Amino acid sequence: MISKRPHRVAVLALPAVIPLELGIAAEIFGRDPHYRLTVCAEGRSASLPGSGLTVNTPAGLEGLKRADTLIIPGYDWDAWQALDAAY
Repeated sequence: MISKRPHRVAVLALPAVIPLELGIAAEIFGRDPHYRLTVCAEGRSASLPGSGLTVNTPAGLEGLKRADTLIIPGYDWDAWQALDAAY
């Protein structure tokens, strides 16, 4: 039997997430009524390297538990290491 509820997709926005990759996942799954999209990040925010922007998310890491599918967009490893060293 096919479920009538939308397929739950979580996108994990890691520190130094690449904005284009995060945006692609949000565009594909956020507009289709067959999916319920949740963007998650530790502390409910993630920095976008080189842009000075921060993405605030509706869910923290707890949002990952409810997902049927998890997407992890690419991230800038060098920027992540710099952020990690700064804290």
